[in-house]
Amino acid sequence: TWTATPSGGVMNATGGSLGPGAGPFVIAQTLNNPTNTIGTVTYEITPSAGGCPGNPRTIIVTVNPTPTLSTTGTETLCSGETTNIILTNPNTVTGTTFSWTVINNVNSVSGASSGSGSSINQSLFVNNNSPAGSVTYRITPTANGCDGIFEDVVVNVNPQPGVFAGFDYEICADEPSIVLTASISGSATSATWTGGNNATGFSNNPVVDGEMIEYDFNMADSVAGFVTFTLTTNDPDGPSGPCVAVSDDITVIINDLPILTLSGLPDSIAENDPAVPLFGSPTGGSFSGDGISGNSFNPAGGTVGVQNFVTYTFTDANGCTNSITDSTFINGTTPIDVGNDDIQICLSSAPDQLVANPTGGVWTGTGVVNTGGT
Repeated sequence: TWTATPSGGVMNATGGSLGPGAGPFVIAQTLNNPTNTIGTVTYEITPSAGGCPGNPRTIIVTVNPTPTLSTTGTETLCSGETTNIILTNPNTVTGTTFSWTVINNVNSVSGASSGSGSSINQSLFVNNNSPAGSVTYRITPTANGCDGIFEDVVVNVNPQPGVFAGFDYEICADEPSIVLTASISGSATSATWTGGNNATGFSNNPVVDGEMIEYDFNMADSVAGFVTFTLTTNDPDGPSGPCVAVSDDITVIINDLPILTLSGLPDSIAENDPAVPLFGSPTGGSFSGDGISGNSFNPAGGTVGVQNFVTYTFTDANGCTNSITDSTFINGTTPIDVGNDDIQICLSSAPDQLVANPTGGVWTGTGVVNTGGT
């Protein structure tokens, strides 16, 4: 027979008896300590046989309290963020510790591992081009060698949105528009272009991955000398989700066209005049048009009786090309009529008068004396 004396709030300890027989006999009782301190049960066991009791024996059973667990519960993160699962012991059992293992991993979430401590702080990642993933932590409280009831906590991991607006580049001021190409990845499904000084200059908005649109420049863009465009994704998991929209910029430099001058070409020129040199600034460009030979204009190569146009073209270090055009009128030579018959005179004859049409020209030759064009 035995008696049971509990202390410290231990429950389910009772006295009783076993036998008769040779044994061995076992006192099997499920003891419960619902407090947060160590309790005991003192068993006093007395053997007896034939009505004669033997010497009693005292056995003290120590009953440690079972620690409890409370967590901050399920979390939802954006890929790359850190968990913050706080672990506490509601029944405040002295010496309580917490440990956890990862019992489930969906869509290959990386960064989750087993551990111990008072909080789970792990940076979790999921491939941005895959669906959302999750991990399940199984958390167990332990104190004085006793494990409490575990709790499973699920952490959902949403993929990050990604966006790339393109590399910065330069254009020339005579380009009326540019093409913008959207690169959208991860959990983003669309994006919107903003920027520039022409609010209605985008040919389409919003856009999807790989979509090319045009932007039309206006005068304010050209005056500014550059335009910065921003490509912003949609919010992939909504206003209540952990992931937010992301953006990327591209800057387009607008280079002015080179300023040119062209000189050396007269307003008019005779068809039999010699070639005239031409001068273009900045130097290093090229001349084109009828009558052009290198850097000169030769009227013999032009068209008589009309304006002949000459163009100077120059490309600067930025790759920007400009041209300037001037013109000259080519006058044809005047026809001269000196008659159709040759003249024969004697050496002793009086001078003969030579007549030409139109008048006003100059006669030359042996024995010729000019008298005002006749």
